[in-house]
Amino acid sequence: MYLDDFLQEFIVKNEEELIRLLKVRHNYSANNFILTHNESGFPQLNIFAKDDKFVLYYMADGENYVSTGNNSTQEETYLFYENNNGSKIALPCSCIVKEQAMETAALEFFKQKSFPKSIHWQEL
Repeated sequence: MYLDDFLQEFIVKNEEELIRLLKVRHNYSANNFILTHNESGFPQLNIFAKDDKFVLYYMADGENYVSTGNNSTQEETYLFYENNNGSKIALPCSCIVKEQAMETAALEFFKQKSFPKSIHWQEL
């Protein structure tokens, strides 16, 4: 599987390597991961990571979903980063999931090469 982050592309060969790479944070204690099995880039699992907060997007032909979480924060949005240069994106706090949920979904995508069903999604 291909994994792109803020700085480079990796070819992920096993589950341990995937989990190790998903823990990497660059500037701003952040990263943005794009996971795909195809050179065309789709389907893909896109993971915004900042500290211990994660928002996932699944994109395929005609299908677009965003993760949904159980956050009890009063804030409406949380700032994530799109790249290592500081480009910010405000994502809804209602879409934030915990690290374990993110890892489970990423592992499911790695193994099954399809839509992860281990977390809750909202269709876009």
